[in-house]
Amino acid sequence: MVGFAAMKWTFDAETELLRLCSRTPVDEQNTQEICRTIDRGLDWDRFVRIGSGHGLVPLLYQRLAALKTTSVPRETLATLRAQADAMRLRSVVMTGKLLGMLRELQNAGIVAVPYKGPALAAFLYGDVGLRYYADLDLLVHPRDARNARNVLLKHGLVIEHGIRGDMPPIWTYLHYVTKLKDLGGKIEVELHWRLKPRFWPLSDLPAPAWTRLGKLALNGIDVPWLAPQDLLYVLCLHGSAHAWESLKWIVDVADLLRAEPGLDVARLMREVRPSGARRMIALGAFLAHDLMGTELRPDVLNAIRADPMVAVLVTDVYRNLLTEHRFRNDNLPILRFLAKATDRMDGKLHFLAMMPAYFLLHHIVRLRVAASRLFISG
Repeated sequence: MVGFAAMKWTFDAETELLRLCSRTPVDEQNTQEICRTIDRGLDWDRFVRIGSGHGLVPLLYQRLAALKTTSVPRETLATLRAQADAMRLRSVVMTGKLLGMLRELQNAGIVAVPYKGPALAAFLYGDVGLRYYADLDLLVHPRDARNARNVLLKHGLVIEHGIRGDMPPIWTYLHYVTKLKDLGGKIEVELHWRLKPRFWPLSDLPAPAWTRLGKLALNGIDVPWLAPQDLLYVLCLHGSAHAWESLKWIVDVADLLRAEPGLDVARLMREVRPSGARRMIALGAFLAHDLMGTELRPDVLNAIRADPMVAVLVTDVYRNLLTEHRFRNDNLPILRFLAKATDRMDGKLHFLAMMPAYFLLHHIVRLRVAASRLFISG
């Protein structure tokens, strides 16, 4: 088993520059490291491509544009600026849409938390345009799922994925999200009443989180917002659910820990141990520390390093980050990753048991159905 002492990773120049440009705060040492990495020589087209794939273009452009160097090609800066400007324009539109939905839900007596997207960007950076997001995510209490969906449908959204008629209680019980979009199809909205499917060992937001909700100023309007420890839980659960294949999610955790220096990670790890999420919190915090330079208390680091499986997971994440195509469109390695990431034995068995079923459905049944269709059409 890989231990922390044996972990020595060297990233290629493009990935290393992504990592350095995503670190905050900006200081002289960080700037010098960026310049030294640039001097190593880069494939700038690849840098832009993987930066876009990791959702980091706004941060990359901001950092590189501020450098007093001619080593960054003008064409690269122009490409990054065009993409960042397009993302900023879209973020303004999406923020307006989000605030309109929250207003309608509030008028209906429904508390909805915009736990990612523009709200997370505003919380971390004070700027909705500095974090890329493809859709809008809302989280409501399970008891409000049916009414919240009806409010959004009246607000001008249409069903993209999910039951199109009335949502019976059994459907809400078995599912966790319904996907909607605006009439133009340009903005997608995910209405969650759980964080993950019910068959997951960790599907619900911890009940105390609903009593700890605070407020976040988004474009001058107060919106419901998760307490820091609950936001960290959500971000680490989400990152682990996708094997941390996007560097953006590690940046989110790092910047949350910097924005909330009083956040007691050790206490959170103790509190979530019964649910099996302790290792996921430990992994997210260590990735932020190791890749982004986030400071962690010695007792937190000692607790993390006492679990050798975290080192195994970190190795998996780093190896995956060096692969451009990563785990996308293949849930088998992610299920294997999750089996290692949960602390509880029933959770491990759950994810391991899902692997044969997933393989049978997606790698055999679907391929045979597709082959049959080709045979029939031919």
